[in-house]
Amino acid sequence: MPVINPKDIDQFAAPVPGQSLTAELGSRPWQSPPQFVTVEETINYYTDKFTEPKVSSELVTLMADEIPISVIVDSLMLANVMEGIHTIDVGTLIAPFLVEMCQFLAEEADIEYVTGLEEPEDNSIIDSVAAKNAKAKLEQSVSSDAPKRVTEDMPSEMEQPEQKGLMARGVN
Repeated sequence: MPVINPKDIDQFAAPVPGQSLTAELGSRPWQSPPQFVTVEETINYYTDKFTEPKVSSELVTLMADEIPISVIVDSLMLANVMEGIHTIDVGTLIAPFLVEMCQFLAEEADIEYVTGLEEPEDNSIIDSVAAKNAKAKLEQSVSSDAPKRVTEDMPSEMEQPEQKGLMARGVN
């Protein structure tokens, strides 16, 4: 008798394709009107949330662990959109406010924070110089190793057919 692998059972526990379409219309939070529809109401909601001791301490802990503020704000915003608190467009409009609130909390807690908007070190200039040097060395080694060929019988320019018509006029 074959042994059933637990991983095989998990495959059958996955949702059936199209299962999300069988739920009652309006039964999901994102299918109903949002709780807050204006930017002002949503800012007030987040201000109240951020001033709660539990929420603010969790945010400070995340920022102290060097999780970028942009990631925290995006996560908060999208989670609240899925919960039906506000719409995605209102969330996008208040995102800069949420970033400033997180920065304020981090400064009040006297911790270093990462915004996620920092410019990475640009090594492209160094890399391009190193690549040019490597290419020059390679060309030099190839040209010194290869026998020199005489190309006297090769035409210097490729012969082009005579152009006719309106677009054939050359540039002076």
